[in-house]
Amino acid sequence: MLNSYQVLARKWRPATFSDVKGQDHIIKTLKNSILNNRTASAYLFSGSRGVGKTSVARLLAKALCCQNPKDAEPCNECKSCIEISKSASIDVQEIDGASNNGVDSVREIRENIMYPPVSEKYRIYIIDEVHMLSTSAFNALLKTLEEPPAHGVFIFATTEPAKIPQTIVSRCQSFDFKKLTVDAITATIKDITDKEGVTAAPEALYAIAREARGSLRDSLSILDQVISFAGKNFGREEVKSVLGFIDRSMIFDMAKSIVSSDPRTALTLSRKLFDDGYEVKKVADNLVDVFKELLFVKNGLGDLLGDMLPDHEINELKNIAQSITSADAEQWFYMAHECAEETVKSSYAWTMFDVSLLSMCSKPSNASVSELISKLGNIDKITSAPTMPTAEKKTLQPRQEPEWNSVLKAVYSKDKEMGEILHKFTYSGLEDGKTFVVDCSDHPELISNITQKVWSTIQEILYELYGGMYKIDMRNAAVMQRVETKLKTKKDLLDKDTVKGAIQVMGAKVKNVKIY
Repeated sequence: MLNSYQVLARKWRPATFSDVKGQDHIIKTLKNSILNNRTASAYLFSGSRGVGKTSVARLLAKALCCQNPKDAEPCNECKSCIEISKSASIDVQEIDGASNNGVDSVREIRENIMYPPVSEKYRIYIIDEVHMLSTSAFNALLKTLEEPPAHGVFIFATTEPAKIPQTIVSRCQSFDFKKLTVDAITATIKDITDKEGVTAAPEALYAIAREARGSLRDSLSILDQVISFAGKNFGREEVKSVLGFIDRSMIFDMAKSIVSSDPRTALTLSRKLFDDGYEVKKVADNLVDVFKELLFVKNGLGDLLGDMLPDHEINELKNIAQSITSADAEQWFYMAHECAEETVKSSYAWTMFDVSLLSMCSKPSNASVSELISKLGNIDKITSAPTMPTAEKKTLQPRQEPEWNSVLKAVYSKDKEMGEILHKFTYSGLEDGKTFVVDCSDHPELISNITQKVWSTIQEILYELYGGMYKIDMRNAAVMQRVETKLKTKKDLLDKDTVKGAIQVMGAKVKNVKIY
């Protein structure tokens, strides 16, 4: 038995221009051009997925060919409208640019469009994902766009307009489709659930709309999925179970723990998110979003978040913002952003995230420049004061000494070429019980062949063989000599009384010293 079910995204595709959501600026222009008989020979619809590009392209085709149009709207009852709706019209063809991207396909289109339409007013070609056409295909299309037949209309749709040659773009009327706001999507899917006899909690619909990220089609696909899982009566928890999205309340709690310098709570929340199986990148991205939103609120731009966030989240942001400065929010935003980037690169992403949380929980200093300058005036007094005794340094317990031949053998088993390169280097020993030192002085020309992936592989092997996490340090004797000279210079600089005094006055710590 054939499946007669029609997914919501197709069932509720706009049948008229007035059904299109969130693109009023485009709809008004298109309708006016039809009413005033100012139809272009080529249109370019640009925008992210699921915002209505191909739906509007079909509506435009129907409106141009409709036998009984009313106020530039297709009637959806005449033969032309019905055939175009069913993709059965000979004169209105919809083509996928990704699978028909060669010059031969375009030459066929170019030849066919020159013939008068069989039954419609126009011969129309809708080319979706037009940016996928090859350079030669675009060149073949250009001549037709320069001298189009009176009955020919091209409607191009793309998610990547930057990839389309300017020679093509300049011969089109271009329309940029906007992403829909969360409120607009929520209202639309609420209307659809009512018509479908589905009862959904408002916060559930909002969660679906937010997860769709501006795409109405995506929101309807998600709604379909949730209904299949939970039936025709569901709340936010059912949506969460289907999508696995992160509860924003947990991210807000994490942000509050950072603001209040509470690492225990921050790490407890991190552990909970880890145990629940969330991707660390997604958690970090959500944290970036919250600090971006806090930065908006602290700069008096909270009203710009109204279309993206519900009232209760705006109020939550305002409450958090009361205890921080704009500079705090900016610093935490950049720290969260750096964390999100680093977690992608790291083999120990959650560990990286937790360490970043600890760092963020160290509240930023809000001392003004004038206060710091005032304090610096007292450096002489401080540098002449007696030095306080420092606590005895604890030494790390050395780890088991790795055996180079065993490591090489394991590397060979994973990648023979990599093993051949490493075989030419010399193992110099374990430094401070945690740093695996390799001397590359005899073959410095091979150093460029060693990628981060190689060192990650060696770290994995060391962990498998010796049960510990080791740093990998690749050294060249000549380079090390220069490094040692710089380190001595750095030590001499930090030992200066004026520098020590400045650090003590400002309550600062040295993050980095660059010596050129």
